[in-house]
Amino acid sequence: MLVRFPMVLALILLVSGCLTHDPLSIPPGPETAPPGANLYVYVAESRDENLQNFGGAISVYPLGPNGEFVEGPATASVPATNPRRLTTHPELDVLYALTRNQVRAFDISGGGLRSLCLTPDTGLRPPCATAARPGSNPTDLTVRQSDTGEWLLYVVEGGTSGDGALSTRVSAFPLDERGGLPEFAATVARNADSQLFRGMAFSEIHLFATDSTLQRIDRFEVLPDGNLPLIIPTPTPAGQQTPTPTAEPTPTPPDQTPAPTAEPTPTPPQWSVPRPQRIRLGQAIEEGLPRQLLYMISQSAQRVFSYPLNAEMDIEPESADSPRTDGLYEDILLDPQNRYVHATAFQMGRIDSFPLQEDGMILPETFSETLDNPASYPGGMAWLTFTDAEGTVQSRVFVAQGGLNRVDAFTVADDGSLVAEPATSSQPKDFSFPTDIAIFVDD
Repeated sequence: MLVRFPMVLALILLVSGCLTHDPLSIPPGPETAPPGANLYVYVAESRDENLQNFGGAISVYPLGPNGEFVEGPATASVPATNPRRLTTHPELDVLYALTRNQVRAFDISGGGLRSLCLTPDTGLRPPCATAARPGSNPTDLTVRQSDTGEWLLYVVEGGTSGDGALSTRVSAFPLDERGGLPEFAATVARNADSQLFRGMAFSEIHLFATDSTLQRIDRFEVLPDGNLPLIIPTPTPAGQQTPTPTAEPTPTPPDQTPAPTAEPTPTPPQWSVPRPQRIRLGQAIEEGLPRQLLYMISQSAQRVFSYPLNAEMDIEPESADSPRTDGLYEDILLDPQNRYVHATAFQMGRIDSFPLQEDGMILPETFSETLDNPASYPGGMAWLTFTDAEGTVQSRVFVAQGGLNRVDAFTVADDGSLVAEPATSSQPKDFSFPTDIAIFVDD
């Protein structure tokens, strides 16, 4: 998602069935709560009344024992500059937020919202925040553990067109033992011709990144320590002189040493797809064997696509797409049991839900939807499975409703589809235009 400025610009930039097969093997994410856990919804509020898109906040709203929002305003709120995406650390009580030009980190233990820095005068610097990179236009983020045990935060940066110093890329930030951020990314992934990355997904050893302008998906290798292919030099700190490079020895005259043949830099694998945006990796069972797939939203096609991957993690040519519903989809969410893929239709004001076949492919010509509210402008979604006060296991899909200045939660029916009307909503906060949410399970 690009920076969400006023709604008209955002719209220019963007664009039921009951299954009987056994659940497919996608493990539930961290939004699965054991009985008695305390539940909190963190919200990226992208703007405010005074500063508009140069203001905003990150706020937290507690949930009650039956998964309903506790009445009243946010219990904590921290100012932030145009926050647009959130995620939590899988093992630590840390929240990460993408703002206009940097990443920020917060201690959310006990449902709080405090700077990850130990002293109040630290400001926006490590470990609370990365260095600001104006024009980087971050659009997506995720936290992942490497094969060798390190934790890293990955960020999709859309960049600034025509500015070589701000080219689009996926950046890898190594995290410290407390989940703290470094000042700069250590490594990045991009191609020489990359134009506009919009989304990413990881397999065990690969990164898939969507280039919306070039209409393709690029695949990059991920090293065992979690780093990406390209090392970037650490910028010289402000106020210090740039070190003078060490003089290199005079080379041997060319007539004495034959010049080596230059080896071309290999181009990472690429696949043409219709103007891709956000993607998710899923897994199904086909003929008793696991099968991985990529699910992708395309705003130009106004569809959701499913692409199977072969054993070499190449995208297979076959694909299935959802029925055309005229939705300019903003976010995509997989049912943890892989019965449905859900997508927020931004300008239609609803969530469209597409059932999946046993092999994980989207079932053609079938979908369900929540009630339309074109004024709601839904954005980011999150899944929560919890046990209510009566011991019943429930699941809900939470969605940031930008135009309504609140978060709604929709009950997941037994077949995996969504009940058409929200079960609970947060108290609206005027002018906030929430864009994303993250759910924290404090157990």
